[in-house]
Amino acid sequence: MEKSTLTFVYEGISYWIHHDTKTLSIIRDNSSEDAYSGDIVIPSSVPYNGETYTVTHLADFAFAEFMTLNSVTLPDSLTFIGSSVFLGCRGLKKINLPESLTFIGPGVFSFCESLTSITIPHGITSLSEEVLTGCKSLTSLSLPEGITSIDDKALSGCISLTELTLPESLRTIGLAAFEECTGLKNIVIPEGVHSIAYCAFRGCSSLETATIGSGVNSMEKFVFRNCPSLISINVSSANKSYSSLDGVLFSADKDRLIRYPIARKEKSYVIPDGVKSIEFSAFEACVNLKNVVIPDSVTTIGGMSFSCCSALETVKIGKGLKTIDYWAFKDCECLKDINLPEGLTFIWDSVFSHCKALETISIPESNTSIDDYFSH
Repeated sequence: MEKSTLTFVYEGISYWIHHDTKTLSIIRDNSSEDAYSGDIVIPSSVPYNGETYTVTHLADFAFAEFMTLNSVTLPDSLTFIGSSVFLGCRGLKKINLPESLTFIGPGVFSFCESLTSITIPHGITSLSEEVLTGCKSLTSLSLPEGITSIDDKALSGCISLTELTLPESLRTIGLAAFEECTGLKNIVIPEGVHSIAYCAFRGCSSLETATIGSGVNSMEKFVFRNCPSLISINVSSANKSYSSLDGVLFSADKDRLIRYPIARKEKSYVIPDGVKSIEFSAFEACVNLKNVVIPDSVTTIGGMSFSCCSALETVKIGKGLKTIDYWAFKDCECLKDINLPEGLTFIWDSVFSHCKALETISIPESNTSIDDYFSH
């Protein structure tokens, strides 16, 4: 327990002093909108009342929203950077992160729109939530070995990021971690990664290929949603949970079709026999597809599975289908007719919403649902 604390200013920088440890935290100066501006060099130690104190921490929001801050030089004594320290420093172009750092908090560099490069120290084990969100000028990032997690939205909105190297030590990729990284063309998921969260690469509009390592055993929905340039998803043959066939993502035993890449050029696709479930959003927005053949083995067509397939004209459905989930064919504007097999027992609501060209549909007597198939 500290005996006492107080604040003071030295050479234009505000400090919080910790007497027991003889260390300092740099704190926010609210005296003016440009209290911290230009090029700032933070010393490793500062004298006060005849004592010398070591600078070890940057407190939460210490430099946040200081728009005229251009560069910051951090000392080798620094071990901790708190939450949102440089949040919204839109003029910040250059900062060094010393190897002494062991923690970088959430949102530290969020919306530092002029920051073009950054080197993460080897002592950091995770990229915290939103740590580099909205860094529009960041072009490349190579994460060091030792990083085990990339947390939620850590790099979302880094629209200029074209080069990304992930370490073999990486284990988890968080929610929307790379969402709207529109410059990324290729992504290689290392062998050690075991989970990829919801929307991890959603909106990566230039992404063409994704390679998934052997260790991934959990991928949540929408990992590759709204990736209009995606041609191929390739999975390591050693993966026990997922597989790929001709660039299409399946479960390991191929009984679930998970994601058909949006940018594949083929006009027709025959789903392999043995597939039992077409997963949620599996073919969503595949605008080149005109014809799909669904085998007798398929029992479930998941929600939104063919939604926004704007060129889709015909779907041949096998005899084994039991369920069609909601919005399955929503906005399939060219779909003209569809025959639903006997044995189909449930059709969720709005399955054929906005199918403007749909002229005929055959509803089997086996269907027991009463939902509105055509509602908006």
